[in-house]
Amino acid sequence: MDQFEQGVWASRRLLKNYALKNIGHADDADDLVSQTMVNALANRKRFDGRNLEGWLMTILKNLIRDRFNKGYRKQKGGGPRLQRLTYTGELDYADHIVAPENPERAMILAEAWDALLDLPDAQADAVVLAGIGCTYQEMQEITGVAMGTVKSRVHRAREALAGAL
Repeated sequence: MDQFEQGVWASRRLLKNYALKNIGHADDADDLVSQTMVNALANRKRFDGRNLEGWLMTILKNLIRDRFNKGYRKQKGGGPRLQRLTYTGELDYADHIVAPENPERAMILAEAWDALLDLPDAQADAVVLAGIGCTYQEMQEITGVAMGTVKSRVHRAREALAGAL
């Protein structure tokens, strides 16, 4: 196993945490991480050699978005805050975000999810990475931006989420 393959393999925990946090289903998260690793190994010539974890996270985010866009649709009815993502295909995420036995909790989760989707990608990534327990140093390594930028993105995302909720 060369250094590139070792780096890809060593990043699987970080990738799994991110995938699990974003889709909420362990089996689907495992599938996405595996596909990320396969894609990375198949496209290693495209890697510029600077930030392997950031590159892997980009592949994973694109896979999540692709699967998300194929498997979900917006429900009709209600205002924008009442429109909730609903499962229509491949993933089981709606089962994890909606708690039918507790409608109040379901509404809060739906509003939080909508607020997260409304954030700019850089801020959403930062707050999700913080949410899965990444340190600022780890976030800096993953995103490839300065420490101050990482802290600013997390702060702005938290402020926006707090204001939306």
